[in-house]
Amino acid sequence: MAHPRRIEPAALIAASLQIIDEKGFDSFSVRTLADRLGVKAASLYRHMASFDQLKHDVAEVAANQLREQLQLSLERLPGGSAAARLAALAWAFVLWAEQFSGRYDCLASEASTGPAMQALRTLLASEVSTLVGSGGEPNTKGASPPALAAHAVLAFLHGHVMLGRCGLGVPHAGPDGFERGLVALLRGL
Repeated sequence: MAHPRRIEPAALIAASLQIIDEKGFDSFSVRTLADRLGVKAASLYRHMASFDQLKHDVAEVAANQLREQLQLSLERLPGGSAAARLAALAWAFVLWAEQFSGRYDCLASEASTGPAMQALRTLLASEVSTLVGSGGEPNTKGASPPALAAHAVLAFLHGHVMLGRCGLGVPHAGPDGFERGLVALLRGL
């Protein structure tokens, strides 16, 4: 009896990203992946630990891609002020989320603590702490001022992306609305 071909993890992730990019993360399922790869849905489980693990792996790839994009935006500003670097990072974040909306939804949907997600968090926290410094008293839950500021930046970025998608953002605000919010946030940090 012939053994079926082995689908490598990289092929599973590549096909998953194609589906997510084309149809959105909400349409990503074992069936859509099996159809894309030309196998039966039930047989797909022989090629992966679990569907949840595959989604986690895809989120890690997306986190790494976003981190790389953010890093590129920072490398374009060697010696820039902390505020300018954080602004460049913010613009890169939002543009990536808009360009790769399915991948962003995957990141937002999967509670990942893997190395790529940690590296993304570290990059964001590092740039924020450069702007706000590392001093100050932790809050009652033990979070430092830089960690709280990083959370505020992420909340602003995620909020902007999601408001734009669901139509709750100011109509036709476009980049001016984002820029105004970003300036206000940076001043408040």
